[in-house]
Amino acid sequence: MVDAPASVHIVIVGSGPIGAIVARQLRVSHPGATIAMVEAGPKIGTRADEHLSTTADPAVRRFYAKAVRSAVQSEYVSASPATCRSASGSAWDPGVHPLSVLGEAPGTMIGAGFSWNVGGMGAHWTAACPSPFGREIPAFLDPSVWDADHAVAQRLLQVDSSIFPKTTAGVQAAVRLAEMFPEIAEGRGVQTMPMAGTVDETGRYRRTGPVDILPTMADPADSTFVLLADTLCTSIVSDGASATGVLLRHLPTGDTYELDADVVVVAADTFRTPQLLYASGIRPRALGRFLNEHVFVTGFTTLSEDPSEDVLSQLDEYEPHIGAWWLPSVDDRQPYHGQMMETIDRESGTHRLGIAWYVNTDIDESNRVEFSDDARDVLGMPSMSIHFAYSAADEQRIVAATASHSAVGRALGRFDSDSVTPLPVGGSMHSTGTVRMGLVDDGRSVCDPTGRVWGTSNIFVAGNGVIPTAVSCNTTLTAATLAVGTARAISEFLTTCGASTRVAGRETE
Repeated sequence: MVDAPASVHIVIVGSGPIGAIVARQLRVSHPGATIAMVEAGPKIGTRADEHLSTTADPAVRRFYAKAVRSAVQSEYVSASPATCRSASGSAWDPGVHPLSVLGEAPGTMIGAGFSWNVGGMGAHWTAACPSPFGREIPAFLDPSVWDADHAVAQRLLQVDSSIFPKTTAGVQAAVRLAEMFPEIAEGRGVQTMPMAGTVDETGRYRRTGPVDILPTMADPADSTFVLLADTLCTSIVSDGASATGVLLRHLPTGDTYELDADVVVVAADTFRTPQLLYASGIRPRALGRFLNEHVFVTGFTTLSEDPSEDVLSQLDEYEPHIGAWWLPSVDDRQPYHGQMMETIDRESGTHRLGIAWYVNTDIDESNRVEFSDDARDVLGMPSMSIHFAYSAADEQRIVAATASHSAVGRALGRFDSDSVTPLPVGGSMHSTGTVRMGLVDDGRSVCDPTGRVWGTSNIFVAGNGVIPTAVSCNTTLTAATLAVGTARAISEFLTTCGASTRVAGRETE
């Protein structure tokens, strides 16, 4: 039998950065509450919850440095060292896989993928953490509360805008870019990219992983926290309005069991979070609908054929980038979010700038994930079918973004026009909206502004799927900010109903 508790105060499904933030905040507000974190994937790297770029295994670090040098998520998925095992469908090697390996029908979202490991995408991400602006921030949230939660999320993710030393060529490129895109809103001019992580005593950049947010993930002796890896949550046990726990299946053994809980938080990804709700019979009208993703146009320009000493001095076989720059979007006035990553091409030795131009797309209810009542994927969950199409306005945005991207590439260096390509739909790993929050339960949202699923008292959702707006920037910091508010609502629920004393049968507050 699986060694797992019979009951806890809080179950969190998903072990990525967002689940870690919710757990971290609840451990502060309710230090005696017990938490079980459930992750279908296995452990990865030398520790279960750290970023691959910081693992002690040099082979893993070298793989990561090579695979993400382009800062293109879909290329990372295709380069994943894990080999999918589909014979039994019970498990895969850890890594990032195409969604299709689950037996799903990605439809037009052919680039969609998912992480299959403890730490979720927090073990793999590039760690860019730009802040949203204007219409990217839900208008129904109190601006002062948003600002406070945003600051907390930045602190928990260890966001820092001075991670990489500035190179001479990089600064020159940034100056030219600023001439093309003058600052039109305070703080939204060309600047260094905010990155999640710290610089260690050797001067090496360490990306933030879930364990940096929630150190107890690496502490098996902590009696108030348990990490259940290789464990699939197959259903939330509820009467439709109130959850009493979850049903779990240990994938290596096939053992199934029920884990009682006072609160259930689903912080999986944009596809598997609504899938679990659907499997549990929790089906608000908007579930799986309003699927959204920004367009991601990428390419390279060469800054120098003969890199200067300040560039070469930063070369590290375990770090893919030597600099990072950001062009913030400003709603319609400056619709492009620019992410520019400096690299050294290992074959030619040239100093290159990877230029990624993101632009948001229209939110449309018909863009959706549908779940079957009959067909099952290889894990036995309701099979998904994804329907996604660009609007006519989106197509115009893509043309304009591609033209802008090429103009920038030519202005900043020797542009490789052959490298320009929009990512396959779904390839950004920044899909949003399938469990979106809203101000009222009008059939156009799945949860309230705190992440509580409509019509329930103690079921919460968190992650990219909760974001209800069309965003052009990377989504992690936005999702993290919303998760801080969700953790606060859960804390208030525990305090109000006294749940943190009920399950464990002992006083904890």
